[in-house]
Amino acid sequence: YADEEYSFLGMKSFSKIYNKKISPKLCIVTEPTDTKIYTGFRGVASISLEIQWVSAHSARKHLWINAISSYVDFVDELEKHIQSKDTYGYTSLTNLAWIEGWIEKESKIIWQDNIVPNKAKWTFSIRLGNYFTQEDLNDFIQNYAQEKWIKIDNIQTKIWYNPLLQEWLLEKYSKYGETEEWYTFGYSDIQLAKEFIGGDCLLVGPGPFSKAHQNDEYVEIDSIQKAKAVIEKILLDVENL
Repeated sequence: YADEEYSFLGMKSFSKIYNKKISPKLCIVTEPTDTKIYTGFRGVASISLEIQWVSAHSARKHLWINAISSYVDFVDELEKHIQSKDTYGYTSLTNLAWIEGWIEKESKIIWQDNIVPNKAKWTFSIRLGNYFTQEDLNDFIQNYAQEKWIKIDNIQTKIWYNPLLQEWLLEKYSKYGETEEWYTFGYSDIQLAKEFIGGDCLLVGPGPFSKAHQNDEYVEIDSIQKAKAVIEKILLDVENL
């Protein structure tokens, strides 16, 4: 697949077509792991949220609430809240990805540098290290809104996948190479395959993850050969089962 950065479009289509039609024994994603074998994946969510605060002239901004700056505080508090539920350190993260702020007055949208914006809309993502549900997020938002005296105008969940943890597979696949005891810091389309198609799901590939998404991204040939040998051994055994 080649659409990890595009909300799983390809795997969503694949899963819809092949759900209940195929039953693979094993799915492997060859993202860079330095040939370590992972059986767990961090979850991911993408949310668009629109909120409303109180506008005023910028000369008296301390008496009112700036929607844009307060939204930043909201996402920071959300990260702390989710991290408080993490079992293995602070593995959950939030990321502010996109912002739009404006002043809405008498049903008209205006932008002025001397007016405190009263509305803001953001898209933010969450990398989940625990089973934090959409209902948990809604509860946090409602409690936060009541405490800060804000109004939630609109919330849309684009994607939401909780962590995929398969600890029982570590021993099963440890004979083929080094297995990682916990999950990756990324998420993977394979989580959809597991949910809709089934089978064991592994992540093992050449090259270090630190080289991913870099200007000089590359993979050593030796690493490719090593990963190829590991994957071939796994596939041969699975085929003979």
